[in-house]
Amino acid sequence: MSGLDDSINKADYAVKLEALYAEIGKTTLAFGAFDTGFVLLLQSILSMSGTAKNSVIASTIVFQAKSFDQKKEIISRIFKARFEDYYHAPRHTNQRRAIEQTEKMLNAIFSSINKNKWIRNICAHGNIMNSNGEPHLTPSMLDMNSWERHEIRGFRTFEKGITRQEIEKHRAPIDSDFKNLLKLGEVVDKLFICVQYPEVFLEISNALARDLGVSQIHLQDPTRGRPMRQKREKHRR
Repeated sequence: MSGLDDSINKADYAVKLEALYAEIGKTTLAFGAFDTGFVLLLQSILSMSGTAKNSVIASTIVFQAKSFDQKKEIISRIFKARFEDYYHAPRHTNQRRAIEQTEKMLNAIFSSINKNKWIRNICAHGNIMNSNGEPHLTPSMLDMNSWERHEIRGFRTFEKGITRQEIEKHRAPIDSDFKNLLKLGEVVDKLFICVQYPEVFLEISNALARDLGVSQIHLQDPTRGRPMRQKREKHRR
């Protein structure tokens, strides 16, 4: 951190610095929570509906992976292997429609996490600097790739870094990604009953699809043999 000259109120700067450190910590922890989300999602993928979930296998798999990309690849492969029969079902069936929509939502969440992880990386590996009496966060001075990405995102000149408010702003999508990850686990739980109880699956899957910008689907009513739609919400969020 740069030294403070005599014109800067050191007490005021210390308060601002503490607030910046707090926001860096919140952002780092927010991204770290994805490992918990990945374990819960993998539990749902590996479990049968209505059976007790064992976190040991899912936890071992997730925490053995060393990077987000590895975790993403492992979870995607296990998901496709676990629901292989659904992928091989005819296109008009509930299984095929449900699994294709769920995979699109899984990919959408992974894509969003990947898009937003840059702010976590700066929080974890960056430096604090004094910019005219304001403590700001900058990428590591030796991380040239991070500086380049920083510039692409349109932040002010490198010398000024990122403010506490900017970090907070970019943490919000991370919190949303985590909530959507948990919701996806609920969708996966209902994949096992999408044939017998399509309305139960549709209620939660299409709600998440709307949030993620993924196309909503209709499933066949097993008692009538015609497309089924979930009950229309009285008030859209």
